[in-house]
Amino acid sequence: MKNDIFALLGAVLAICAYVPYLLAIARKEIKPAASSWLVWTMLTLLTVVSASKAGNVYPQMYAYLILDPLVMITGLIMKQWNRFTLLDWICIIIGGIGGIVYFISPSFSLIASIVAVTISTIPTIRNVYLKPEDENKLGWILFTLAGTFSLLSAIINFTSVIDLAAPISYFSTCFIVTVLLYRKQYKS
Repeated sequence: MKNDIFALLGAVLAICAYVPYLLAIARKEIKPAASSWLVWTMLTLLTVVSASKAGNVYPQMYAYLILDPLVMITGLIMKQWNRFTLLDWICIIIGGIGGIVYFISPSFSLIASIVAVTISTIPTIRNVYLKPEDENKLGWILFTLAGTFSLLSAIINFTSVIDLAAPISYFSTCFIVTVLLYRKQYKS
């Protein structure tokens, strides 16, 4: 992948997104879905390794590699996690299977990691749908902008469909969470 301004902007925005998110956890303003962050932390490492082997690492992936564990640690220290439900455990198991695939079939590992990361987002989407106040709006806007620039970079540097898989997955996930955070809530 060629270095370009979109990839750089994606990385900078990804790093910036963690600041309000981590501060909101430290101030006990939000309660993220721990199962999503747990699987994202584990699979980010495998995705970066897989993408590196394929030559498809976007700069923002390094931010996730460093900062996803920091979100987990901050959440644990501040005891700011939602309790695990059956859905959380199912998503963790699927995420674990995605991680195992990495060791069984490295050529299929990037797609397996992306699918597992996407599935592990379900608890966060459920959390945002039921309790939008448990997530940080500014953080998710910045994550979505980071995903937008990463996707633009992938489109500009397109060499194969696999180059687009991670950026499309990331952007879509962040966009869905952000839209849910800003949807109008109706009282029944």
